[in-house]
Amino acid sequence: MCGPRRFLHAGLRDIGERGRNSLRGPAFISTNFAVGRLFPLPREGATLGFKAEAYNVFNTPNLANPASVLSNSTSNSTINTFGVVLATVGTNGNVGTNGRRMQLSLVLRY
Repeated sequence: MCGPRRFLHAGLRDIGERGRNSLRGPAFISTNFAVGRLFPLPREGATLGFKAEAYNVFNTPNLANPASVLSNSTSNSTINTFGVVLATVGTNGNVGTNGRRMQLSLVLRY
């Protein structure tokens, strides 16, 4: 993305040239899919509905924003993490972050 050398400390009275929201993070991509069908039953007016759903079908990882803290040469707390993606974002139910999830359902209507 970018390195720490692209951001230098401005002078005491300098405003700087970077505008608000000038940096953008990775895109969030999630593709969902669902298919269903109704089956008529011999009983009068009764139907059986079947539905299959899949969330994050292509199992695409969604990356968090890169670390935005410049490290201080006298402190070891944030060394070499500026501009590095350290995590993923988004939860998909109980699967955790970014996992593919599928579910099936049957509904009896009478």
